[in-house]
Amino acid sequence: MSQTHDVHRASRRRELHQKATAAGATSPASLALGLTALEGEGWRVERVDRDGDRTTVTVDKVVRPTPRDEVAARIRVDRARGRSLRAIARELERDGIPAPRGGLSWSATTVQRVGEH
Repeated sequence: MSQTHDVHRASRRRELHQKATAAGATSPASLALGLTALEGEGWRVERVDRDGDRTTVTVDKVVRPTPRDEVAARIRVDRARGRSLRAIARELERDGIPAPRGGLSWSATTVQRVGEH
């Protein structure tokens, strides 16, 4: 992980801590840490709200458009390293890479097809 990425992540964690504090979360530091990890998995925290004893977090899945040739090359490299089609599919989903038809769900068959072209 680059130093720039670490700085951005720390800045985002502070931002999430402020949102959690403003919402009145019981443990804003712990919530911010968990939300930062969630964002690292391809989700974006939109809102943090508090209603009585309940803290509600609104998130959206981040979709990163990636050229098909780039995705195919990535799949071929992962396959050459011995990764399974299903493991590659899970990584593509986690990274927010849209499947060929625009959805976020990748199957092993779709990974195989894209990797062959």
